[in-house]
This record gives sequence, structure tokens and C-alpha cells, in this order.
Amino acid sequence: MIVGSSHRRNAHITGSRRNALAHLTIQNLQHEQGLNQLASVCHTLVGPNSNTIVLQGGYMNSILETGFLRQKTQDSRKRALEYEINYLEEKHLPLLMQLQEVIVQNLARPDLLQSFSYDFMKRHLGPQGIVLGVFVQQRLVAFRNLYFPDPWDAEWNLGLDLGLPKEELGNVANLQMVCVHPDFRGNSLALKMNRLSIGLLREKGIHHHICATVSPYNIWNIPVLLSSGFRVARLKNKYGGKVRYIVHQDLRKPVHFDDQSTVHVRLDNLDTQQRWFDSGFYGVALKKRVDRDRKNPASGFDLVFKSPVSSHTAPFDMATPGWWHWPREMEDETVQNIYSAGHSK
Repeated sequence: MIVGSSHRRNAHITGSRRNALAHLTIQNLQHEQGLNQLASVCHTLVGPNSNTIVLQGGYMNSILETGFLRQKTQDSRKRALEYEINYLEEKHLPLLMQLQEVIVQNLARPDLLQSFSYDFMKRHLGPQGIVLGVFVQQRLVAFRNLYFPDPWDAEWNLGLDLGLPKEELGNVANLQMVCVHPDFRGNSLALKMNRLSIGLLREKGIHHHICATVSPYNIWNIPVLLSSGFRVARLKNKYGGKVRYIVHQDLRKPVHFDDQSTVHVRLDNLDTQQRWFDSGFYGVALKKRVDRDRKNPASGFDLVFKSPVSSHTAPFDMATPGWWHWPREMEDETVQNIYSAGHSK
């Protein structure tokens, strides 16, 4: 099941999940079997008119989750509002681009986000992707992109960066961009959308390698990804020279770690981190440092490294080391002002 803490409209979930899983099957067939079998699969999974419905995004009409969140107001008060998480369609593309621009304008560093062009964002709304959106009073306040890269795509198939075997590259899915409007930070919206996305992938079982990239200076999104079950596997230059962590989790064979091999490296000490990554260690958690520099928030954290010991076929256990929660003391005015928008990539 797709798990979450908010209220659900169960009458909608079954249909939305079924159609989204059909969407993943369709995308996989495009890689492996071609368009001749596509029409047959659509007919079987979601009905005789599925070619048009699925490929044009018409399957994305159901509500995945509802609940209440807090909005920050100009007088520093917070009010509770109802939200819905939905699959987005091509008609929502202008809203996606507008919210992306809000995030870009609020970045603490210009290299924190790799923005998407109109055409590339549009690809996430077709057979090669899924976009989840959070609506409050018919306003898009957050979104998460899920992308299924071609096996040979050197820019976007992060399995190539991780050195996955060729036969595994078709099983890679990326959690791409995540954006949360500054007024709605602090509601765990990115984490909610991550869990929905990963639950969908886990249930279908095709794309079991899930990857994402994040800036080492993005102290907002690193803990969200770690709390979503990811581990930091690589440090590389991507997207025209932007330094990025590549995070990964294998839904079939989660990695377990040796607690005796723990090493702490300051988050902005990338040279030392690179040596540990080259030695086969993974980044599994963040730990707050005492000597925090308010002008350089990344210097206030250590990335905790551990050495892997074995892999198992059991589902990922959210209670394993590395399940990281945002320290309550970090929710102060400095971080609120510096990192006023959620962003990944």
C-alpha cells in the first residue's frame, strides 16, 4: 500500500493507483517491447480507450491524499487549510513553470537548483514521467517530478553515474525536481510526495533503482531524501558543472551498514567526502555541529559515512540507521529566511 499520515479518499485511490501502475507498465514496454504491444496492454489494464487516456495524461484525475496543512501569513501567524495531492496533467504545465520560477527567485545560492525548460518539464507529464501536485484552494503550492530515463541517457539516467550493470539501467527511476512554495514550508510536503512516489514504484516492481540528485549545500532537501530511504552514494559534477550528491535506494536489495565504521565529515568539506565515497562508503545521516556558522549553514552539519556490510531482499526498514528527522532547534528564523523554498536537483 501507499502509506501516509493524512486522510484519504479511498474511493479515488484504487482507480488512480491502478491507472498510474498501468502508466509505469506502458513506459517499461516502450523501452523493451515497442509500440505494437502498447495498445494491447492499455486495453487490458485500463480499458479499450486507454491509448488516448494514458498517453495524454487523462488518467491523472484522482485524488491521492487529503489533509490539512499550515500556511504562513504576513503577520507571522499560521492558519490551517485543506490540501489535496493529485497527479498533474499537461494542462498544469504553466502552473509548474510559475512555481519553479518562485523557487528560483528565492534560492540562497544559484547552484542549488537545476531548473527545467518548458519542453523538458512537459516530458515529465507524458509516458516518461509522473508529476504529483499539492493543491490548496485550487492553487498549486508544491510538486514532485518522477522521471523514467532512457537506459542510454547519459545526462539523466543516474544508474550510469552509479555504475549499475547495463541490464539494470532500464529499472532506474529518478525523483527529479521538488518544489514547495515558501508559504507552505514546514508541512513535510516533500516527504509526503516522496513516500507516495516510492510506494507506487514499490508496488509495481519495475523500477526498483530509485535515484535523485541534490546539492551538498541544500540542507533542506538532504534530510528529506535520507528520511525517504535514500543513501548518498556518489559526489559528482552534473548539469554543466553543478556539484551534486547522487542518492540511491534499491527497493529489492537495500544496503545495510556497519555501525562500527562511522565517520563524520563536515558537509562543506567535499574533498574529504570524495575520498570516503571512493573508498565505498555511503552518506547515511546528517549530524548537527556545535560550531555552526550562520553565514554558511552547510558548515553546521556533518555528513555521517558508514561502510556497507551486506544486501538483503527484505523491504527497506524505515527504522534502520539513517532514518533522519529535522532537528526542532533548526526551525529558527535564520534557516527559515535562508532556505525559504524547497528544491531538489
